[in-house]
Amino acid sequence: MDNPNVPQTEEQWALKQIFKKGSNRIIALQQTEVKLSSSISQDVPLFEDITNIRNYVFRIDADTPKLRLAVQNELNNLKTKYPDYNFSAEFGGKE
Repeated sequence: MDNPNVPQTEEQWALKQIFKKGSNRIIALQQTEVKLSSSISQDVPLFEDITNIRNYVFRIDADTPKLRLAVQNELNNLKTKYPDYNFSAEFGGKE
């Protein structure tokens, strides 16, 4: 989070990385006309399978009390905006 070139608070980071990007993903999946390209991978799932996903887990490498609070606030905001979806976060890097 400490990048001298792009300083931001935990709240600013969570707003951008959790709320805005989470919203953008759901909005993209709610489109009626979508083209999935299999030019990169042969394992492209069916669009219907993707649109039925309702559980989203954000994996976050950092873990501080202020970050947890900011992320939880944005998860709550996502839940308010998209009540049919479930949102959670895992902190502390990859397992």
